[in-house]
Amino acid sequence: MDDVLPKPVEMPRLEAMIEAWMPRGDLAETAPVEEPGTGRTDVPVADPSSPVDPFALAAMFGDDAGMMREVLRDFVGPSWTYIRDIEGAIESRSPDAVAKAAHKLKSSSRAVGANALADLCLALETAGKAGDWTVINAEGPKLDGAMQAVADHVDTL
Repeated sequence: MDDVLPKPVEMPRLEAMIEAWMPRGDLAETAPVEEPGTGRTDVPVADPSSPVDPFALAAMFGDDAGMMREVLRDFVGPSWTYIRDIEGAIESRSPDAVAKAAHKLKSSSRAVGANALADLCLALETAGKAGDWTVINAEGPKLDGAMQAVADHVDTL
């Protein structure tokens, strides 16, 4: 191995690494990728009340709004499956299964910028590992609402 690019992969870093390791030869120059928040009008402005932080995906895909929409839409379906897995683990009183399912949804939620959902999953993962049913019982019922907020947001894109 000659180099490493840790997750989450950000497009500017990926492009810089590709440029460093692959010779350009006669390829035409490409425009540099700008970081989000640099005054461009093609990148959405962060809204703290939004269930999805637009800059999470912009860091990976630059200004490719179509790709960001596609990734978010692809996120929604499987996420509902993880929600049902967490709810099933709560019903079966399996804190380990709560932790494992919440971990999966936490990671993917954070990657797409669904930070409130990711934070909720982190709380459930931590509580599941500790066997803390007080937290699990308090946070578990919030999953559907948090996921629905994300799904509704994605539907507006």
